[in-house]
Amino acid sequence: MFEEAGAGELLDTFNALILRENAHPDELSAALDAIDEALASIGLHGLTRPNRSWSPLPGVRQRVPEVFCYVCPLKRCDRVETEGARCSFAGQPLERVRLA
Repeated sequence: MFEEAGAGELLDTFNALILRENAHPDELSAALDAIDEALASIGLHGLTRPNRSWSPLPGVRQRVPEVFCYVCPLKRCDRVETEGARCSFAGQPLERVRLA
């Protein structure tokens, strides 16, 4: 039906917006409006709802920023730093570790 209505490219555009991390809800609404209009031209009405709201799906959280710390490169002591430094004993930079 999308192809019949000439809305195949509109669907591709909408799918690309969904995958784009910073897509604005207004862009998504405009794409859905265009799809609705195209499908209405072939008699298919109400594919989407006009009272759209955008929020994360239940159980889906926003991406958490990665946090790193720096630890002993020899794994011999419990030194932990929030930014890079050097181990004065080994003369090496502290090892960067991602916190889970």
